[in-house]
Amino acid sequence: MNTSNHFLLGLLFIVALGILGYFTIAKSDFTLFGEAQQMVVQFPEADGLREGDAVLIAGVRWGKVTSIAYNPEEADMSRRIEVLISLDEPIQIRAGHEILIEDATLLGGKRLTIDPGPADSEVVPIETIFQGSVQLNVIEAAGELITENSEGVTDAIDGIRDLVQGVQAGEGTMGKLFSDDDLAGEVDRAVRSFAETGENLAIVSERLEKGEGTMGKLFASDEMYISLQGISEDLETLLNEANAAVADLRAGKGTIGALMTDEEMSSDVKVGLRNLREIIERANRGEGTLGKILVEDKIAVDIETVMNRLASGEGTLGRLFAEDQVYDDIERITADLADVVATVREGRGTVGKLIMEEQLYYEILKAVSLLTRSLEEYREAAPISAMTAVIFGAF
Repeated sequence: MNTSNHFLLGLLFIVALGILGYFTIAKSDFTLFGEAQQMVVQFPEADGLREGDAVLIAGVRWGKVTSIAYNPEEADMSRRIEVLISLDEPIQIRAGHEILIEDATLLGGKRLTIDPGPADSEVVPIETIFQGSVQLNVIEAAGELITENSEGVTDAIDGIRDLVQGVQAGEGTMGKLFSDDDLAGEVDRAVRSFAETGENLAIVSERLEKGEGTMGKLFASDEMYISLQGISEDLETLLNEANAAVADLRAGKGTIGALMTDEEMSSDVKVGLRNLREIIERANRGEGTLGKILVEDKIAVDIETVMNRLASGEGTLGRLFAEDQVYDDIERITADLADVVATVREGRGTVGKLIMEEQLYYEILKAVSLLTRSLEEYREAAPISAMTAVIFGAF
């Protein structure tokens, strides 16, 4: 092979490498065979989108921007930018889709993203001229928010300025905290007190862990826990009994339950209370014995006179209360009666034997019976004696 042939072969190789590098680096989305699917999307503005920027379908790189055209004569401002995009593979765009121009990274760059829409929606023909929108970045969104709420932002800034000025002037709690030494001292003491409280809590916690004190024993001692558990069970039993008592009351059991449920008894209680109220009212009016005692001074004076006579020893009852001799006599009489009763119980004397000995009782009973028969025989013989006396009296 001569020199010219070597040169042509080398030149062809370099051209092939150049074409390959061009399509690899600058035209990475080209299709070597077949025709790529294309879409036309209109936007209100390009927002820095350039030819060759990536096109993403549901977050997957699917093509690139082929061309961007500006139509100044378009009356509709939302359609003055027309973008032609080329897709590597066909895609179905459905109703409910969304096409956006957004930031590729935080450092810059743009990309075009397409959400093809729900899978169960109607398919939109790819030949349709689609409508897209521009997504604001963070800075633009913040600027637009501030612009739309400029009055509120201004008021907020004025409020912050007034607050700072008030603090500097010593107004309000924060102002006094910065300017008033006494308040600052109180805050310092409060902080120290809080720190001391924290230390005390630490000491208490340590004592609890060691089982010191009632609470510590409660945490560490099983006996304390068992005792509290027993108390809890007793309280539960008491509550159960109280619930049972309430249930019995509702069921009308017992006096109080019957009073709560029995209308007749409730009526009787009301009548009794009404009668008691009438009695009290009559007593307040001075009617009846109790009323006269409560109202009339004469009865009180008589009672006072009687009490004074008793205290001075007048009369039998007074002497009984005042004189020891009467008391001693009564005591001796009582003692003598006790001796007589004791003698009777022991069966001594006629009365004692009569009461305590059964033999004497039976003999008296026989005597009474014999006397009764004698009287009956006498009654029966009385007519005969009278007749004999009449007959023989004549002679």
